[in-house]
Amino acid sequence: MNIINIFLIIGLVYFAFTQKSLKNRNILLVITGLITIYMFSIEGLDDIIYTEGKGSRKKYKELSEKLSVGGIITSNKNNILYTFPKDFDKDNGVPKYNCPEGKLKGNISRDNIKTLDASNIDQVYPCVSPQKCSESSEFKCDCGYEKKYKETDVCSGASCTKDDFNNDGPCCDDKPSFCDCLKTTDGKDNNCNSGWVRTQKYIKKNSKGDGWEFTSEYWDEDNYKCWDMLLGDLWKPLGIFAGKCVVPNDISQEELDSCDPPDPDPETKDNNN
Repeated sequence: MNIINIFLIIGLVYFAFTQKSLKNRNILLVITGLITIYMFSIEGLDDIIYTEGKGSRKKYKELSEKLSVGGIITSNKNNILYTFPKDFDKDNGVPKYNCPEGKLKGNISRDNIKTLDASNIDQVYPCVSPQKCSESSEFKCDCGYEKKYKETDVCSGASCTKDDFNNDGPCCDDKPSFCDCLKTTDGKDNNCNSGWVRTQKYIKKNSKGDGWEFTSEYWDEDNYKCWDMLLGDLWKPLGIFAGKCVVPNDISQEELDSCDPPDPDPETKDNNN
């Protein structure tokens, strides 16, 4: 914010406090606050300190390449050369620069940078490492995606995309996390619970056996058992306390329908054959 803007804000605040009406004073203070926020939000870089070129105070050889640019900044951190045109847009412009081998241009961020120089230019126009397949939150290898370039385990860009993988995994189906409970029988899923949960509901096969439906009855023997715990082997009635898949009451049937359907019963398989 320059000196003129500062004096303008001070003047508006002074004028607001000279108002006898409390209502008018508060309105003017609110407007002044909004103007101040706007002035801060629209500002980009206030100044650029070049290390070479026409914008620099340093002497240099009159090379034609340097005469055609506004200035050059060499980063103190990684020696990257940033070349700025004559009429560089300090708010939205991007200088020409090449990242080192193995690095890619990252997202531009001018936040909290008012004077651009060799000490901070790499923060505004960064070079970043490609994202690793194993670090991608959306396209995980352990979800079934297969990296195209297995020997590097890195994606082609700063963030992984679907083009970096050969096969789709179950993650791309956007299935709710509780669907995994309907595939396990070892009790290790977070949605598998052997206790009586009043605030949640259970899952069982529908009447046709080709899908799932909800039930609030803990004692329903048809509830999907995600952990048998072998209690039924000790005494059959104890089998009712096996682990069951539980979900919050606000989970919809539509979300449940997105889960993979249950495996056909052995009798159904035989009849189909």
